[in-house]
Amino acid sequence: MLEPLKIWGLGLSRPWKRAVTIAFDVVALLAVLWISYVLRLSTAFTPNLAQVLLMAAAPIIAVPIFIRLGLYRAIIRYLPERTILVVVQAMALATVIWLALSFLTSMYGINGIPRSIPVLFFAFGTIVIAGSRFALKQWLGVIPPLQRSNSAVLIYGAGPAGIQLASALVANRAVRIAGFIDDDPVFHGRDLFGIRVYAPAELEGLIGSLGIGEIILSVPTMPAARREEIYRMLSAHPVKVRTLPAIADLAAGKYAVGALREIDIDDLLGRSSVPANPELLRKMIAGKVILVSGAGGSIGSELTRLIARWSPKRIVLLEANEFALYEIERRLKREGDAESVPVLGSVEDRQLVRRVLAREGVEVVFHAAAHKHVPLLEANVLEGVRNNVFGTVTLAHAAFDAGVSNFVLISSDKAVHPSSVMGATKRWAEVVIRDFSDKAMQSGSGARFCSVRFGNVLGSNGSVVPLFKEQIAAGGPVTLTDDAMTTTSCRCMRPLS
Repeated sequence: MLEPLKIWGLGLSRPWKRAVTIAFDVVALLAVLWISYVLRLSTAFTPNLAQVLLMAAAPIIAVPIFIRLGLYRAIIRYLPERTILVVVQAMALATVIWLALSFLTSMYGINGIPRSIPVLFFAFGTIVIAGSRFALKQWLGVIPPLQRSNSAVLIYGAGPAGIQLASALVANRAVRIAGFIDDDPVFHGRDLFGIRVYAPAELEGLIGSLGIGEIILSVPTMPAARREEIYRMLSAHPVKVRTLPAIADLAAGKYAVGALREIDIDDLLGRSSVPANPELLRKMIAGKVILVSGAGGSIGSELTRLIARWSPKRIVLLEANEFALYEIERRLKREGDAESVPVLGSVEDRQLVRRVLAREGVEVVFHAAAHKHVPLLEANVLEGVRNNVFGTVTLAHAAFDAGVSNFVLISSDKAVHPSSVMGATKRWAEVVIRDFSDKAMQSGSGARFCSVRFGNVLGSNGSVVPLFKEQIAAGGPVTLTDDAMTTTSCRCMRPLS
């Protein structure tokens, strides 16, 4: 019965809503004054003309004060609790001015305004004005049953970010919020924004009893180690987990203000990233001609984008895959001003490599071209050796003869005590680079040949992360690439849980 009235009220224009609110306040204050007289006199009260005029002056005084203090600017559905304080201040000021008017008109006394009337007017007026607004807020904020989602949502984090998220979700009627989860015992058992706060220990029971289908993490400033603990705890339950982006990401425009994102792989690292030394990067890259082999690959493309930010003179993109070369060149042109030279070919082509190094005057080489997929190299041993080992020999030899100042081999953590073809070929490539480093030292050329070992690049082509995401999206299970895989097969991996 009341639902059409709610729809009608929400459909009114802003000026009409303000007019209705002012009219209600005028009638309410007059009713409050009349009730105050009845309570004070303990009998039915019929005011005389002077008392009618003085009673009419009360809302005339109060409404401009309400307007000045902003009571008619607030949107009822989003009314904050501090509005109560504003109403108290407005009623106190209106009561004082109305009382002063009664003195000036000689109406203060038993025949005009009894001494207790201002007190009753202030008390009842505050209750009615504030109470009516919060009652209306509660009524307008109730989500009709047909619009509720089938499953409930818990918000992990009862801080300011969590409360704002809850407010936005309730206002948009997007989900049904069943409660907050928070680590701070001070909040446990309390209500925030009309929503109960629970302890993490109650999570398992809440999922079953409240029909929780999703948990939204609202802990953008929590340390990474604690965040990882929460992720692991939540992963043991049959619920979808999403997270509120960090404030820095929102400010940078990475996410929309109302966006909730899926759990990022970086969230599970349990450690913060370590920034590079800018002075070392500038000294090695700025103003120099850089060659990146495998420039279109998962590692090479990211290297190329980073190098472009440090103002190199020119970037030579050596890539055997035509589409990958096209993509990285297009991306560089779109994102920066660094000059790039695309070269389609393989590091195994001795004549091509020597011609490019001489023609472009390459000073620094980043060698990222390699076959890296472990199971595929187990089935294609000769191709792995040819590309990863002999390709490195060809490029390093040409770079040594051309007099490059720096040669960096992008190796792998699998080269540590290698147990696979991929790891063995990368270890062999490291030995090759060490040999050229010794030759450079003996010749006194000042050239530096070195290797750097990369772990798994999260989300890169050929890594397990895209596979795991695909399996999770399909409802599981999450499987390993080989049935013989154990937690000791790679010392850098954590066991899956």
